[in-house]
Amino acid sequence: MTSITSKDANFALVGIRLGASNIVVAYFKDGRSETVVNELGDRTTPTFITFNEGNDISIGLPSKQNLVRNQQNTIIWSPHFVEKHDDNDVLLTNYNQKSPISVIENENRIEFSLTIDGKTTLINLETVIINLLNYVRQLVQAVTGSREVQAVLSVPDKLIQTNNQDLMRTCMKKSGIELHSIISDACSACMAYELDKDSGHVESNVLVYRLGGSTYECSIIRTVGGCFQTIASVNGFENSGDAFTDLIIDIIADEFQKKNKSDPRLSSRSLLKLRACSEQAKHILSTTAVTQCSIDALHDGIDLDCSISRLRFEGAANSLINNCLKPIDIILDKTQLQIDDIKLIVLCGGGTKIPKLRDAIQDRLTNADMLSSINGDEVIALGAARQCYIENKYAKVHLSTVFDRAYALDPRIKRQKKEDQQRKDDEKLRRKQEIDKRRQEQKQKEIDEANRIAEEKQRVEEEAKRKQDEAKREKDAQKKLMKREKKQLRDLCKEANYFNDLASPPNLKQVEQIETLIEYLSIEDLKALNEKLKEENADQRSIILSEVKKMDEQIQQSRLELSQQSSASSSASSSNSSSKLKWTADEIELLVKALRIYPAGVQNRWLVVQEYIKRSGGNPNRTVQDIMQKAKDIASGKKEVEETISSLENIALNAHKQSTILENQAKLSQLTVSERDLDSPITTPWTVDEQRIFEQALRTYPATLGASRWDQIAECLPTRSKKECLERYKELARMVQAKKATNKS
Repeated sequence: MTSITSKDANFALVGIRLGASNIVVAYFKDGRSETVVNELGDRTTPTFITFNEGNDISIGLPSKQNLVRNQQNTIIWSPHFVEKHDDNDVLLTNYNQKSPISVIENENRIEFSLTIDGKTTLINLETVIINLLNYVRQLVQAVTGSREVQAVLSVPDKLIQTNNQDLMRTCMKKSGIELHSIISDACSACMAYELDKDSGHVESNVLVYRLGGSTYECSIIRTVGGCFQTIASVNGFENSGDAFTDLIIDIIADEFQKKNKSDPRLSSRSLLKLRACSEQAKHILSTTAVTQCSIDALHDGIDLDCSISRLRFEGAANSLINNCLKPIDIILDKTQLQIDDIKLIVLCGGGTKIPKLRDAIQDRLTNADMLSSINGDEVIALGAARQCYIENKYAKVHLSTVFDRAYALDPRIKRQKKEDQQRKDDEKLRRKQEIDKRRQEQKQKEIDEANRIAEEKQRVEEEAKRKQDEAKREKDAQKKLMKREKKQLRDLCKEANYFNDLASPPNLKQVEQIETLIEYLSIEDLKALNEKLKEENADQRSIILSEVKKMDEQIQQSRLELSQQSSASSSASSSNSSSKLKWTADEIELLVKALRIYPAGVQNRWLVVQEYIKRSGGNPNRTVQDIMQKAKDIASGKKEVEETISSLENIALNAHKQSTILENQAKLSQLTVSERDLDSPITTPWTVDEQRIFEQALRTYPATLGASRWDQIAECLPTRSKKECLERYKELARMVQAKKATNKS
């Protein structure tokens, strides 16, 4: 069964209608029939074949378009000669009216006498049909991509009745097309509308009316249980589609003759041009109300340009349409059926597209439903393609049944089948084991790789954390050392009353200079300065003043250098718009220190502050705008502190002008540092100098410094602890709030 299926996939199942005027081919695909489109994009191919010199053959529309120049070597109507007609004289008479080529019958063989390049050549009918079918096979293979073609051929009912099909079967075989069967056009049309699917065993009479280009055929098909039986058939050459074309030719020629006093029908070339234009006009009038006819140099060098309306055409065709209805009456009389016995009407053939003819047929058989949804040119080929699919399906079912019986009855086949199945199962098991093994190996590789990546990531994180902890410990150690050195220098300065007379209070300017010096010096400089101050007989005042002077000179020099550097990079710094970065406590401390070192009035102050922060280890991406905004925020915090201090100033100073201040100073001087750090319930009053230093420290270290603020303020007051500074600030705040409440009341 597998080999048959794969083989059938290379087959194209087609239906062929080899008409005298046109060839139509359809193929069955995805459960329905579709018409094959030729290389020019048309669904129909004219049955014209031109034999040129050197075995050059032209088929279809190119041959029809060049008929004016190639009348002597172009064959038309060739399928008519396949069947043996009782009225051959009628066929030859109609043929000679259309073509100048002579038809010769020699020993039951039909030959056409052509003139090719001035020489007379005889071409037999079999050669013509084989070339047409070769064209069909190549077209189907090009469209479907199949290597082989299986087909059902649809022919007129007369060829079925005469049982003269040997020539067509021979031609199909020689052309490389596998023929399933030959069926009548009427049955093909019924298959296209799927009338075989009607359930039940009720008989129904279907009238199939075909109006082709050169012939007509009227048949009655009896359907019962999905089977078709042809009851009767009537056909002929008169009143065909070409008769309507001739009618339009007469209309155009009469109008041309009326205008130009010349009849184009007298010239064979002009008549061919008229016929081509009239066929096109006939098709257009089936869908539109008016058409324009134009022919260059129709006759005697005169152009044709006229219009024809559908109304005019139908008026001229009244008698012709009535004649087209006569076959219906003839076949009803022949079968002795009444009009009411016809249940369905199936139209096929290009001539049935004429609207008035359809209406006339419907009016003649009023109780019958008309089936005309499928294009009349294609309906026969579509039905033949569906019949080909059904026959192929039944053939496969029959073959499958034969194989199944062989499998069931032959013990050798059973044994062979069992061995094949065992071999397949073993191969399947082996492949499954290999796949499982590869999957397990791949999974283990992924696990090992994931573990390696996790270990590497953990190692990198631990190394980064170790370095971070080391850096943090080193930084904390530096901070502690710096804090200790600063505290030591402050203690030395305070013990010397900031190098003033011991009886006089500390000079605030000197206190600020020393605080600035403490913040400015590095850890090494602080150590060196403390060592100098601790030496015996050291002039501490001179050393401090010398360091202060040196600091001022370095600050001025640094300002100048930073101003020059910042001027060079001012354009780049101002153009870069970086996103807002979060300020760290170290950066805020650097900014506060820079604002003290470079006060307002310094040239390019903010650029200088920016360069100072970068050089001191701050974020290099800080812009001048960021620094100015942060300084503004710090200034707003200082303003709040200054407002609070200004409100407390009078209250605080008046509170410390009492006589007990000197006694408290004496007691406070006797306390050691360790005793001051103890949480004693007894609160020592603040002196005026302590209050001033406390206010200066609040301005120097704003609230934006965070938790380190109060540690730095407490360092400025050696006699006070961090807790006492916080309590003093809260006390002053409560006093300000109470005063504001009193003023409001």
